[in-house]
Amino acid sequence: MKALLRLVMCLGFFLVLPAQAQLRSIPENALRADMELVSSRVVKLDGDSYALSVGAQIYNTNNMLVLTQALDSGLRYAVRVQISEQREVTKVWMLTEAEAAAKAPLLNPKKWFWPF
Repeated sequence: MKALLRLVMCLGFFLVLPAQAQLRSIPENALRADMELVSSRVVKLDGDSYALSVGAQIYNTNNMLVLTQALDSGLRYAVRVQISEQREVTKVWMLTEAEAAAKAPLLNPKKWFWPF
């Protein structure tokens, strides 16, 4: 009976391992920037201030949601972001070193400037 129980527990353990090793997918249109937390509702992306949208989601390097209160306000984070048409940050992915080294479109604040 004990041997059967051990076998079932071992099989259960090996079935759970693939679920833990899931990869995250960051959308291609997410822009690369350096983020610094200004307040719980405002972040600086490459030196320019942006408001966080009401339903903004921040994912850490383990792809887990993070609250802004858990972030250090003095640190700069390598991130990829999605920004709405209202110039609000909707999603943020904190990058690992490998993800930060990968090629990605850069945040260009001049893109948001209307010359009229």
